[in-house]
Amino acid sequence: MKKQKNIILIIVIIVLIITSFFLGLNFKKIEKTVKHKHPLIDMPIKDTNLPQLASFFADSTYVVCILSYNCSSCWDYIGNLNQYESSENIDKVIAFAVGDNKKNDLIKYFNPKYEIKNCKYEDISKLTKVSPTILYIKNDTIKYVIMGAIPSLYNLEKNYFNN
Repeated sequence: MKKQKNIILIIVIIVLIITSFFLGLNFKKIEKTVKHKHPLIDMPIKDTNLPQLASFFADSTYVVCILSYNCSSCWDYIGNLNQYESSENIDKVIAFAVGDNKKNDLIKYFNPKYEIKNCKYEDISKLTKVSPTILYIKNDTIKYVIMGAIPSLYNLEKNYFNN
């Protein structure tokens, strides 16, 4: 009986190992997704269409938020942008918005402290096709790209600025 239990235990362990392999479990060191380089990271903004959309100063830091008025996730996250203005690491926040113009609603509900520019999808799609997307720009160069979310100031500073 004890031998039979040991055989069952061995079979269970083998099945778990095989299942873990197929589910993608490995023993490599887990890296932050920031390390997976987005094509815009380390790109000078002069090599993008950003200078045609807004004015940027070389010695300043910016968070550029690309969002869609038609994106419910964007509306859920947009309050986080107000926090960014209080950061020592950010000189200016600029939001580029596409979709049905709901700028007045955005201003009414969120009272943004940042600039909102309505843009054409054609202009924004040269930068990203995901909304929301955050670009962190320092010294005229895109340093970070965060797609699909607008993190709180705490998470932004903890996970991106303090590296």
